[in-house]
Parts: sequence; structure tokens; C-alpha cells
Amino acid sequence: MRVMYKRIADSTRAARQAQESKRITGTHPTLPLDRYTGTYADSLFGTATVGLSDGRLTLQAGTAKGQLDHWQYDVFRVTWQDPFWDPTYVAFALDRDGSVGEIRVVDGEQVYRRVR
Repeated sequence: MRVMYKRIADSTRAARQAQESKRITGTHPTLPLDRYTGTYADSLFGTATVGLSDGRLTLQAGTAKGQLDHWQYDVFRVTWQDPFWDPTYVAFALDRDGSVGEIRVVDGEQVYRRVR
């Protein structure tokens, strides 16, 4: 069992390092953080709420809660409160008028459209 868990930990570490190596540094979100806050909905996955607390964005999707840290451009990494969950990456998509229209889970199927 120990060998199996070590192999899993090593592959997870390698995957995270590969993800880190793709990051484009020196970028900033397009908008001030408060413009990303709001309620978003997906017909299959329900609602997601983005808030602002102590100068940092937070995300609640269903019962899952996490902290958003800027990754690159309008992509943020979600660090979940549950320590067993791997980080998730979400991308905010802007509408033509420059407001945030939706959140997409990177490498996922969830697309939450802004409802307010």
C-alpha cells in the first residue's frame, strides 16, 4: 500500500509542476476584483456565488467553498476548504460591454452564467 500511495503522490506532484510551468506570470485581472462578484448559475450544476472578503475573491458552488487566487489574465485558482480536494481553475469571460458574463471551470463542463 505504501508503494501505491507514494506513486499516487509522485504523479500528483508531477501534474502540479506541469501546470505551474504553463503559468504566464506578470499578468493582472482585467477588472477590479469587486466587478467579478455576483451570482452565477448553471442549468445542471446549480448556482455559484463569488464574493469579496478581506480583498480576496471567494467562491461557493453548492456546499463547496474556496478562496480564489489570481493565476493569469482572468483565470483564478480555487483552493477549496476541503484539504483533500485538488485546486480547480476557473476563467471569467467578459461580455461585449466589459462586464463579467460567466465563469467557466477550466478542463471541466461547468459554465455558470451571471444572473446578478
